[in-house]
Amino acid sequence: MSLHDTAINSLQINFEARQLALVVAPYNEALDIYEELHLSFLGVNKLSSSFLETKTIPFNEVEVTSHEVTILAGEMTVTFIILTGFGEPSAKLSFAFEQVTLNQSRA
Repeated sequence: MSLHDTAINSLQINFEARQLALVVAPYNEALDIYEELHLSFLGVNKLSSSFLETKTIPFNEVEVTSHEVTILAGEMTVTFIILTGFGEPSAKLSFAFEQVTLNQSRA
């Protein structure tokens, strides 16, 4: 699955429950619609982000430009590179997780 240039509709982090939920809206060319993908990561740890290093983030311009999942010594880690607006620096969001579920719906 590719999330290149996909709008981010929602990002929720529950530190106590070790959960992170990401809702993105990729365009489905075959159906000519945007569909929401709900990614729910469970058992999240080792969270790192460069979001706090950016000055201002225009919420209507935030999108995933790329992502990579790696598995090292049995630990799954995902890194998202996120665009934070035209002419602005990108941000990185990275974390380890134990499980992920994916649900799809029409936006």
